[in-house]
Amino acid sequence: MKRPKGFTPESNRAFQNAREFLPLPYLRTIFALFIVAYSFFALTDIYYFPDTWRTTFFVRFGIVVPVLIAVIAASYHDTFLKIHQWLLSLSFIVGGFGIAAMLILLPENVVYYGGLFLVYFSGYFMIKLRYVPACVSGWTVFLFHVIGHGVIHQELSTEFLAGMFFFLCANLIGMFGAYHFEQNNRRKFLHDKQIQAINEQLVLQVEAKAKQYEELKKSIEEKQVLALSNEEKDRLTTLLKKSEEQYKLLTTQMPLGLALHEILVDKDGKPINYRFLNANEAYERMTGLKRKDILGKTLLDVIPNTERIWIDVYGAVALTGVPAEFEEYAAPLQRHFHVYAYSPKKGQFAVIVEDVTRRLEIQTEIERRRVLGPGDPCPPSSRTLEWERVSERTEGARDSAVFPDHQRRRRL
Repeated sequence: MKRPKGFTPESNRAFQNAREFLPLPYLRTIFALFIVAYSFFALTDIYYFPDTWRTTFFVRFGIVVPVLIAVIAASYHDTFLKIHQWLLSLSFIVGGFGIAAMLILLPENVVYYGGLFLVYFSGYFMIKLRYVPACVSGWTVFLFHVIGHGVIHQELSTEFLAGMFFFLCANLIGMFGAYHFEQNNRRKFLHDKQIQAINEQLVLQVEAKAKQYEELKKSIEEKQVLALSNEEKDRLTTLLKKSEEQYKLLTTQMPLGLALHEILVDKDGKPINYRFLNANEAYERMTGLKRKDILGKTLLDVIPNTERIWIDVYGAVALTGVPAEFEEYAAPLQRHFHVYAYSPKKGQFAVIVEDVTRRLEIQTEIERRRVLGPGDPCPPSSRTLEWERVSERTEGARDSAVFPDHQRRRRL
């Protein structure tokens, strides 16, 4: 028979062994009812044909009923699923042969005609035979009936042929119904398998998403930014916790410079250099260092004459995980930066930088005017000395708040 679209040979083998289309409790119940009905109609043999009841009893209880009982018993064995179509076909044929044989011997008994119709109906629609076995079994019974009648009676009478016409129609109707039943079962089987495959794929996707979520959650927890002082930093932290995609978008558009580095140590574990891993556009604008020129390179490769203080402070952050916030003058870049440094994972550190050069120049000018006066381009030496003392006190106080004595900031 024609298979539904998408029904492969592998699908066909799986369909033939599918338990959902062979409900064993239902099948056993049907066969038990057949046995009861087949046995009950033995009363008609005694009532209508008392002279030949021994022959019909042998057919009923010596052949047909034992076969049906054997099929029920076989359904409890593990191998039944592999041979069930053969056994069901055998029960169809034996049951049909039994009644056809009685009709051949006693063609005038109209009760047997109804019994044979019942066998055809049950074989095609009730006992879960597939289309091809059902057709083979039905037409085998039909041919046995016709040939047997012709051999025994040596003729095919008009009445007999009229009766056989109804059995012919019964087979054709059974074929049509069995074909559509099996087509629907195959479509249902294929649909169920597709749904099962989709469900399995969804389960795998959910598990993968859950794993990604856990990894993202862990990554975000490792990248927490502590004590951010303004709204931009708070927004950055929130977006970092939402997703990596939002994080990437934020770092490219934020006004603050952001860069990721890897600390390099000597054999004793002492920081000696660090490597640029990533930086955003704001970092390029503030420092003047282009991504294409620094990524993958070390600090001493890019700025050989840089101050040691940068390596020491960043090394402590990367190795201890303790964040640092400070302002420092970068002499090679001729800029003053406000820096917040933290470690997303051991051995690495990230910096959020802000160019405060202009702000400090303004503060310095305001302080100078307060000490020296606004209109004195050549102040007296006493005022100059006072300005220098005030400036030293101010810078020293800021240095002590950020660095130990051996890490004082350079003055702007």
